[in-house]
Amino acid sequence: MGQYFHVIAPKLREKADWGWKLGEILFDGTPASLVYLFARPIIPPTFTGHCCTPDSESLSKTMTSSATINAPSKKRGYLFGNLAHLTDDTLSRAKPDHFYGARPEQLNRQIRKDLSDQIIPSTQDDLPMAPNFFLEAKGPDGSLAVATRQACYDGALGARGMHSLQTYRQDKLTYDNNAYTITSTYHGGQLKLYVE
Repeated sequence: MGQYFHVIAPKLREKADWGWKLGEILFDGTPASLVYLFARPIIPPTFTGHCCTPDSESLSKTMTSSATINAPSKKRGYLFGNLAHLTDDTLSRAKPDHFYGARPEQLNRQIRKDLSDQIIPSTQDDLPMAPNFFLEAKGPDGSLAVATRQACYDGALGARGMHSLQTYRQDKLTYDNNAYTITSTYHGGQLKLYVE
């Protein structure tokens, strides 16, 4: 049986150069390359055919999580208990399925201390800091709506952290209309990316 690739192209803001650059990097015009490039960091190539065959509705969340490769700047399943709330403490703490960030030793200790509740997700000092790539995955019985809400919340925390680093010790907040955080959802065999 053949493989079927479903591609949903995002609508990009006209003035945002990052959108076109991201598209050029990831997409060479063929749906197969798009699926391979998106799947590569998350799922080893041996699994890419399984997630896109017509016989398989989707990979289970467990398989997706167990297929990852451990790296010092990537972690999964940790509660973001150290980050300041985005609202009035009524929302649960974020706990992304996967997230990528920088190694703590890559940033000056004083900056880490000053921005701790913005960029350090956990009090565990071996976890990545300033996470800016997130994945929320749901198995066949999981809810896409829940994954999307979780991904948006993860991304908002990441974007806030990136912005706090960019404006550290500046008198005036600045915005450059570029995205510095990418969130993604995996559900029903589809990987969707969101930029913030």
